[in-house]
Amino acid sequence: MNRSLLSSVHGAVSGLVVAALCVAPVLLGQSIGRAPQGSRGFLLWSGWIALAFFLAAYAYVLRKYAHKLGYSPEFARQVPRTAMEVAEQRLGALRDRIAARTLTDRAQILQQARAVLQETGCQRVLRVALATDAAGGTLLVSKRTEPLGRTARWMHAHVYYGLGAGVLTLVHGGGRFESPMGIALNGLTLIVVVTGVIGLFCWMWGPAWLSRKERDLSIEEAFVLARHYSRRLHEEVQKLSDADVGVTAGLTARAAPPSGLAAQLARALGGGPEADRRAQDLLTLSGQRRRVKSELARLQRAKFAMNAWRLVHIPASIVLLGVIAAHVVSIWLY
Repeated sequence: MNRSLLSSVHGAVSGLVVAALCVAPVLLGQSIGRAPQGSRGFLLWSGWIALAFFLAAYAYVLRKYAHKLGYSPEFARQVPRTAMEVAEQRLGALRDRIAARTLTDRAQILQQARAVLQETGCQRVLRVALATDAAGGTLLVSKRTEPLGRTARWMHAHVYYGLGAGVLTLVHGGGRFESPMGIALNGLTLIVVVTGVIGLFCWMWGPAWLSRKERDLSIEEAFVLARHYSRRLHEEVQKLSDADVGVTAGLTARAAPPSGLAAQLARALGGGPEADRRAQDLLTLSGQRRRVKSELARLQRAKFAMNAWRLVHIPASIVLLGVIAAHVVSIWLY
């Protein structure tokens, strides 16, 4: 179980704001939504805060796909690999001096470590800090700078502010489905929140469940091996005569090859002991490819089941963003 989400500061912020806006109408004796006795001030505050929460939730999506497509500002901060290697070597030499106790002053350790980063040009992507080991000794630790923060932390904000925005949307409109805008806004919000909660459980328990599904190979290892065996088999098949269509089809088929394929393959290879040996090698390669591809397909089905909620969550989120924009514009203008 991934428990890091449970200790996120974003959860505390979102929970306090939502609780305050849910309790306020009760304490003030006001009706929520656009009822005649509803408070215009409460509508504005709850609406703008819900919008701010939605924007914070969508910021994670922007951050995630900007990084995937190579537009993240972090890519402009990259340094050559050789510079990183030199920096790590020199930091390793400092660690040796610390272990040998020829360098013990913590201020000097930090000063020299930061000088290494400056001289190698790695200060943009690495930072150094001091820690204490179990025996009370000094440890020099190097970490990535991560100026925009880890994507996982952004995901925490996405979860909590998205959930808070959903609750505030229902509070803002009184949970009413009496108008087209109410149906669209509240309906889509419920869909996004429910699928998001399902996704949250999948994120917390899904990796452990997928790990239990993995047997001898992880899904990444199965993917790499499937490509490797397919490429090797393709190269061997290309060496066979074009007239041996049945033989090549049997080697590359998904099902187990027919019993007579070994003899056909040996004849296609010219006959003789060497041809028999090559035929057995090709059949073994074909079997390895078939077994790995079958395992990969099984794991991909499990991974798809774990991420199926995204098929509803993502389209509904996109449409909801458009509905929110239309609602804000209509309120602003009219």
